[in-house]
Amino acid sequence: MNYVDDQVNIESEERLPISSFLVCKNEETHIAACLESLKFCDEIVVVDSFSTDKTIEICKRFNIHLIQREWPGYKLQKEFACSQTKHDWVLFMDADEVVSPELKEEILSLISNPSDERLQKYSAFRVKRAMFFLGKWWRKGGWYPERRIRFFRRDAVEWIGKDPHENVKVKGLIGDLKGEIFHYSYDDIPDQVKKLTSHAFTRAKFDFESGRDVSLYDIVIRPPARFLKFFVVKKGFLEGMSGFIVALFESFYTYMKYARLWELKKMSKQNEQKKE
Repeated sequence: MNYVDDQVNIESEERLPISSFLVCKNEETHIAACLESLKFCDEIVVVDSFSTDKTIEICKRFNIHLIQREWPGYKLQKEFACSQTKHDWVLFMDADEVVSPELKEEILSLISNPSDERLQKYSAFRVKRAMFFLGKWWRKGGWYPERRIRFFRRDAVEWIGKDPHENVKVKGLIGDLKGEIFHYSYDDIPDQVKKLTSHAFTRAKFDFESGRDVSLYDIVIRPPARFLKFFVVKKGFLEGMSGFIVALFESFYTYMKYARLWELKKMSKQNEQKKE
């Protein structure tokens, strides 16, 4: 389905056209800001997993190609969305992210000169994400700088990884852009707990179906190790109390992932015993 408004924003007929895409479900809080920041793109593909809030209503206000599709998992949904784009260069976003003005200008400057040596040298570009959480921007440590491959040549990437942490494998060299993506992942601590629990259970299910074992080491040692990695190694301590709180939740995510995996394996064993 195509919904078109009269706010098509094409900066120059000389530049390379670019596509953008995102996947979503029930993102009424953030998706308008995300789509607004993508208006400089020549095509926006949104793959929605049958939202029940106002997400679709909001999407119809923008010049986008909207597809509704059942949720098959993070990797497969994003891989599908990417395949629906039509231009060579693609910008990938999450629905709770916004392209900063600096990143927009940097990308437009890059594609306005098709002979730019960076476009010839690199197949993809990493972008820094700045997180807004607990009433502040994180730019000292912990989550920052978190570089993600977000701008790439469509035919140069392959979708890999394990849900919910999918990624792209790039054929060729990877460059870095200076502009940031603004990330509004969690509204508050209850929202963070809800999303981390969902992600942990998704990953546990994937690991269970892949036959991964779980040990006492995973449940006892890995959670505090995750805390130390975030708070000390990644310098989350520079963010003060906020850094400490989030480090605890990083540990919580790890514990929930392995505890759930243990539970799934135990339930599976019990079901097998009942059949005997």
